Amino acid sequence: MNPFSLAALINAITSLSLGILVYFKAREKESNRLFFLLMAAIGLWSLGVCQMMKAGSEAEAMLWTRILHLGSIVIPFLFLRFVFSVLKMDKERQRIPLRLGWGMTGLFLILNFTPWFISRVEPTLVFPYYPHAGPAYPFFAFYLLLVVCYGLSLLINGYQNASGLTRNQLKYLFWSWALGFGGGAYTFLPAFNVDILPWGLFLIPVALVTESYAIVKFHSMDINIVFRRGMVYSILVVLLTAFFLIVLLGLERFLRTYIGYSSMVATAVAALVLAVGFQPLKEKVQSLVDRVFFRGVYDYHQTLRRTSEAMTSILRLDHLIDRLLSSIVHDMKVEGASLFLMNPQRTGLKLSAGRFYRSCFPSPTCSFIPEEWAVVRRVEWEHLPLVREGIHDRIRSEEGEEISREMQRLGAELAIPVILQDQLSALLLLGPKLSGDPFSEDDLQLLMTLANQAAVAIKNAQLYDEVTSVKEHQENILRNLESGVVAVDCEGRITTFNQAAERITGMPAAEALGRDCRILDEKLADLLLSTLSQRRGRSGLEFDLRIKGGEVISIGITTSLLQGPEGSLLGAIALFSDLTEIKKLQIEKWRAEKLAYIGTLAASIAHEIKNPLVSIKTLAQLLPDRHDDEEFRNHFSQIALKEVDRIDLLVSQMLDLKGEAQPARFEILQLEEIVEEILLLLSEQIRRQKIRIERRYRASSYSTEGDRFQLKQALWNVILNSVQAMEEGGVLTISTDHRVNGEDSGEKLILTISDTGPGIPAENLAKVFDPFFTTKQGGSGLGLSICYKIVSDHHGTIQVDSREKEGTSLHIILPAIKASIP
Repeated sequence: MNPFSLAALINAITSLSLGILVYFKAREKESNRLFFLLMAAIGLWSLGVCQMMKAGSEAEAMLWTRILHLGSIVIPFLFLRFVFSVLKMDKERQRIPLRLGWGMTGLFLILNFTPWFISRVEPTLVFPYYPHAGPAYPFFAFYLLLVVCYGLSLLINGYQNASGLTRNQLKYLFWSWALGFGGGAYTFLPAFNVDILPWGLFLIPVALVTESYAIVKFHSMDINIVFRRGMVYSILVVLLTAFFLIVLLGLERFLRTYIGYSSMVATAVAALVLAVGFQPLKEKVQSLVDRVFFRGVYDYHQTLRRTSEAMTSILRLDHLIDRLLSSIVHDMKVEGASLFLMNPQRTGLKLSAGRFYRSCFPSPTCSFIPEEWAVVRRVEWEHLPLVREGIHDRIRSEEGEEISREMQRLGAELAIPVILQDQLSALLLLGPKLSGDPFSEDDLQLLMTLANQAAVAIKNAQLYDEVTSVKEHQENILRNLESGVVAVDCEGRITTFNQAAERITGMPAAEALGRDCRILDEKLADLLLSTLSQRRGRSGLEFDLRIKGGEVISIGITTSLLQGPEGSLLGAIALFSDLTEIKKLQIEKWRAEKLAYIGTLAASIAHEIKNPLVSIKTLAQLLPDRHDDEEFRNHFSQIALKEVDRIDLLVSQMLDLKGEAQPARFEILQLEEIVEEILLLLSEQIRRQKIRIERRYRASSYSTEGDRFQLKQALWNVILNSVQAMEEGGVLTISTDHRVNGEDSGEKLILTISDTGPGIPAENLAKVFDPFFTTKQGGSGLGLSICYKIVSDHHGTIQVDSREKEGTSLHIILPAIKASIP
């Protein structure tokens, strides 16, 4: 076999293998099917050339000549169809060239079996037999040249109008076919008596290698993975075969020397060693092939795998996204990458971050992707990546066009869905590679794996951010609370100690946190521990707290349990406030109320004092004239003493209001007596307003225990309010009753004060005891709130009933004491 025949045989094997690989990788694609037919035709032509060049007889040479031209005649037509398919040319533009091609192909196939095509075979140059052209053969050569030039011109035109991946793909296709047809043209020269050997046969393998490189590099036929694995398994077969033979021969020699020959034992041992070493050897060979032939792929695959592992330890969402995008951009060398996160309402995806290989690359013009976009619907439905370059082949509908436009608007060549719990949680968009290389199947699988890892990592980071945000929010609330907050765990160790607690107790948080709560004031610690032990919170408590430095302050405190979602005990918390200033304000309020009370009382007493003074003055004026009248003197003496006693009574009641607020001095009191004293003070106003008094004292035999001044002030406010409510006159009813509320509540004395005034609107009933609430012009809104406080301090309650336009009844309920019978 001469070198030219060997080159033809290599061409046949290479072209047929390449065609079969492409066909079975994606037989549904028209371009793959046409490529297979074209490679089969080239393989048939190459095989015929090989057999013709080494034929042993003229008849055999002529037979193989007819066979090789069966392949060469259909090559132009199939090449044209393949170019049309690659360029996706309009069907109308294809119609005329293809019809002419069909006709010429059929004509030359018929002529192939006549002397008009090949006239004879005879020794030529170094070949024992070589075909010589018949009359029609030059027309075939011209037809072939014309079709090839037309097809290559279409590739050039497509290259000029294309960009990115397609542009590079067409460039390699052009040079591979130009080289292949150029090499094949050398085989025509001897047929026309041109004494040049067909050296071009050696160019055809180069053309096929270039075609293979275009397929691998630009993913044009989707078989780059086949090439990588094919290379791995080819090397593996060679190594394992050699290894098997070496082990087998070594064992055979060993067995012959020491234990006698046994081929079965040698074969079994060699097979066992082979089985054990296959997988490690395969991994080593795969790594070697990737390092040597696919260095860039190997490097960034390893880097991205490390990134995938590292993501599980990154808790901050912004750091996680930055690591992910930066790794993809710089390791895969893509123009840019961006991540869109699904918003909580699931109405679309919002741009979270973008990274770019160089600053000159523009960022995405769109910062929000609505859920109704086709690209979102497609990836959410399929859970598969979308490559813009091949979207038309995959989705042959308007949806494919829409997805392509949307991805172009986003500056994306590849869209990777980030799926969590079968839902789209994010969308990873990648720009084209800087090298123009396509995204291979390995790339897509790696990126999908990375996206799956990222989905979990992003969710964890989002939860971490939420927890951190909630923690910061709670700490901010605790920091700005005016009340102190102390929380303890089940062991009584302090877990929370806010700034207000530091301020109130005088203890720094650093000294308190993590330590036993007994380092605090004994009362505060006991209250927290009792809340834990009794599993019951306490509220509305007041006590004196000894703070750091020995100072004592008054605090109000409430405690409650801290429980888990299933009711498990987590600890206890105390909320307390410094009441020192409030106590001072209460004293000031008490003074203000007392002054208001004195002012009103003074006005009433002024009227009461004026009347007896008028009587005394009148009698005093008459006394000089009637000094000798004994009856007048006796009458004057009686009236004067009576009026002076009345004035003395009024002055004594005024003196009861002297001094500062004093601690309560409890004594046995008759409510009826206090009521009568108040009615006496208000008698002038009652007379002036024409108010009728009705007394219904049904519990005169019962007393109560209390501070006379405080109860008198409370009753004064209530009765005065009732009197002032009846400006146009009315009936003021004052009654006392007694009732027994059972063994626990004991006996109660009920004082009811009712008026026939306008009543209180229903919406205001709940607010009548609130401080500063009043509907009376010029009122302070403090009277009834003070009254409520006084009654509460006397272990009593106060209730109000009212209907608009009917009047108001106020019930004061106090503990009753049975009066002793002398």
